[in-house]
Amino acid sequence: MTKRTPPDLIQRAATFEPASFDAEARTIDLVWSTGADVERSDWSTGSRFIERMNMKPSDGKLARLNAGAPLLDSHNSMSSSAIIGAVVPGSAAIRNGMGYATVRLSGAADVSNAVMKIGEGILRNVSFGYRLIGEPTVTAAKKGAPEVREWAEWEAHELSMVPIPADAGAQTRAMPAQVESPMSEPTVPANVIDLDAVRAEAKATERTRVSAINDLGKRHGVDVAAFVDGDKSVDAVRAHILDSLAAKSAVQDVQGTHRAASVKTDHADQVRAGIANAIEFRAGLKGVTLTDAGRAHAQLSLVRMAETMLRQQGVDVSTMGNREIARMAMRGAGGDLSQRSFAGAMATGDFPFLLANVANKFLLEGYAAEPMSHEAFSYSRTVSDLKQVSGVRLGSIAALPKVVEGAEYTYAATGEEREVYTVAKYGAILPFTMEAFINDDLGGFKIEADEMGRAAARAELGVAYSVFTDNAGGGQTMGDGNDLFTVGHLNLDSATALSAANLDTARTLLRNQTDLTGNFVGSAPAILLVNSALEGVADRIVNGSYFPTTDATATIGAYRSLQVVVEPRLNALSATVFYLMTARKWIEIGKLAGYESPMIEMIEQKDADQIGYKARYFVAAKAMDWRQVVRNPGA
Repeated sequence: MTKRTPPDLIQRAATFEPASFDAEARTIDLVWSTGADVERSDWSTGSRFIERMNMKPSDGKLARLNAGAPLLDSHNSMSSSAIIGAVVPGSAAIRNGMGYATVRLSGAADVSNAVMKIGEGILRNVSFGYRLIGEPTVTAAKKGAPEVREWAEWEAHELSMVPIPADAGAQTRAMPAQVESPMSEPTVPANVIDLDAVRAEAKATERTRVSAINDLGKRHGVDVAAFVDGDKSVDAVRAHILDSLAAKSAVQDVQGTHRAASVKTDHADQVRAGIANAIEFRAGLKGVTLTDAGRAHAQLSLVRMAETMLRQQGVDVSTMGNREIARMAMRGAGGDLSQRSFAGAMATGDFPFLLANVANKFLLEGYAAEPMSHEAFSYSRTVSDLKQVSGVRLGSIAALPKVVEGAEYTYAATGEEREVYTVAKYGAILPFTMEAFINDDLGGFKIEADEMGRAAARAELGVAYSVFTDNAGGGQTMGDGNDLFTVGHLNLDSATALSAANLDTARTLLRNQTDLTGNFVGSAPAILLVNSALEGVADRIVNGSYFPTTDATATIGAYRSLQVVVEPRLNALSATVFYLMTARKWIEIGKLAGYESPMIEMIEQKDADQIGYKARYFVAAKAMDWRQVVRNPGA
């Protein structure tokens, strides 16, 4: 089964020559990707794979860059002071399998040092942040090599200046000046860039770095998986290993008077994966089967699992009781968890982060299990931040006017309507106490994480149906300042009981809707939305031919094609209200990039013997077109 990569932003790096730096304009040309393969680690299994990205030209991939994406200092997106420039709009492109762009550097005093270093050629590494889209095409691993996962779609988000590139396999040269004919393909002068040579050299460099780091880890018994995917040089990893060995006591074999010091081989990644699998299996996560690594831990309590991981980290637990082991595991063998990054802590095998990863799977399972009735008439959109989001609805072009001989053509006008909204944050904290840890209350932990996921889904449903229930049932306020359902919008029917005959009036209102240009929309009804009290009546209307009756609501075949959507959240609004909609999805569900689904993150609670797991979700809903729905208050 193909494993998903984490939804977080991924980085690759490149370098550029300072020769293209224009001090007066504060611009510089760069090559941000060669499209070289990158070896990565699967976050959920620990296995290695080759990440390959389609580098064929596509405007969709570069929309964010060409809209003026920021140039950041070391991927710091949390502070405006970290913005040292921006991509020149329209300059990002993919040519000959390589990514090019021009950036304009800020003239602000707080970034002047960085700009000076760029101009001097001291700071020259560019990191490219991106998000992979969809599932990859997987090529099975060959003997002695990892499998290849190739993504056809990805989206560039930002560029960053970094002191050390995270991906040594993407080394590039400066983008040469080019004059392109609009009728010809762009070319790169052969005397400036030899693409094959660059990629070959990049691959060789990266293979050498990875091999050297892995060799150091094997020889000294230190987990180096994080460094392979990270931005550390071989020398930096070697220094880290020396520090680790100095802080740990070597495992010693004592036989009689003979003492032989030996270094214990570190299998932390295999142990961590096995314990995670055992926890998921014991808790009943759907689709999880017990692996060979997990089978060795499936019968252990959480305390014994934690003890195993602490031993892997070189912690002497021989004199510790269950409470001490639990306290040590909950804080992490490396001390204060709040002072370390998620990725860095995971590399050490800290138990709380392992539980966070498992809890996140429970949360997503609960989120997926909740019926999302609004999806029948809504669509999702990913937004980049928590600022106001704008959606534009264009009018159509009227019938083409007749042009008499010799007369001039007139300009067509469409007009536009705009709707705005802001994504909101929802969340809560799931505690995991020392008592639950010691009592091996894994079932309770699973249930609570699952319920967190369901709660996130219910939050999404709540904002989706607020489109209908806001303003005492008048619906969400639209861009024209009026409620969604008004006589002026021609989508508010006279109050009548739900029946096939009364649906005819709503159908006529849908058919007679015109866009802002005045052209008929001509939409046919497709969805009947009702509360739970009207579910039976709705079913008889749609399935009248199967329930012969003299009931006037059972008009045979008249509305057989309708999809009935039942939502109990409408009960509190009215026992009689119903809605007739077209097949067009007209409610936009905005979700923050990186949080397209709810996510759990670990937080340390220093004043209590417990770990906190924060569930966060960012979502909003906005009606984009009142012409696709008719409301009847009912009777």
